[in-house]
Amino acid sequence: MKPQAKVIKLSEPDTDRNRLKKENTLYQGSILLADGEVESPAAAERFRILRAKIERLNLRRENNYHVLAVTSAVAQEGKSVTSVNLARALSIDPAGKTLLIDCDLRRPTVHKFFGLEQEQGLSDAIAGEAGIFDVIKPVTPRLDIITAGTPISDPPQAIERPDIPRFLHLLRSKYRYIVVDCPPALLCSEPIRLSSIVDATLLVVRAWRTEKRLVKDAVEVIGESKILGVVMNDAVDASKPYLDYGYYGYRPRRVDGALDFEFNNDNQDSAPIQQSAANGGAD
Repeated sequence: MKPQAKVIKLSEPDTDRNRLKKENTLYQGSILLADGEVESPAAAERFRILRAKIERLNLRRENNYHVLAVTSAVAQEGKSVTSVNLARALSIDPAGKTLLIDCDLRRPTVHKFFGLEQEQGLSDAIAGEAGIFDVIKPVTPRLDIITAGTPISDPPQAIERPDIPRFLHLLRSKYRYIVVDCPPALLCSEPIRLSSIVDATLLVVRAWRTEKRLVKDAVEVIGESKILGVVMNDAVDASKPYLDYGYYGYRPRRVDGALDFEFNNDNQDSAPIQQSAANGGAD
């Protein structure tokens, strides 16, 4: 069966916050939004599917997808929602803990998802004002986060420093998975740097909004070989959670167990990416 894009359908939020707060929403299967609302278990299932695909790839001896960057072509695609909820889904794995790092030092949002203040975090560790292990914040027994930290004037320069590869090297031994929330790839240079030091990158696109040419540009900027897969945000039909790459210009192939992409010649680059009919199941 041909490899398929991973698609997340975000459903209407469940506004009964008191009920959901009384329940453990992480293990009840809701997803978390930056404004404090949570969404239905049906939406959370998409992240569990994505987690299962990543874990399945890692069963292959030659694969090592444990440090994952999440980015988008432009802003407002849902990459931080994806980063947070993928990290939560991965953290349910009893084999080890998961760490979520906010590397979007320009417009950090990870702390908002968990109701935290913007205290010491990654930028402070880079500046040498705190150790990297000192800025880790536990949010569940198996999920820790590193927030962006104190605002700085030059985020690209901070990410270019050798501290980030050194930090990731130290953190790999402590966590089964590390999810890195990055700025948009076509608006900032940081994802280019980060893609070279993580194991793979997930690209988030928003259905009916993201232009195909922007997705092409983002893949070229990041590097096709570094793209593990595409997460489709705001897919319309929850009963058809997979897309045909060919519908919007991708021609997928298997390379070393990962998803790699080639682009078809397409004259409709200015058209928004749309959801296509499903042509397969989870594989």
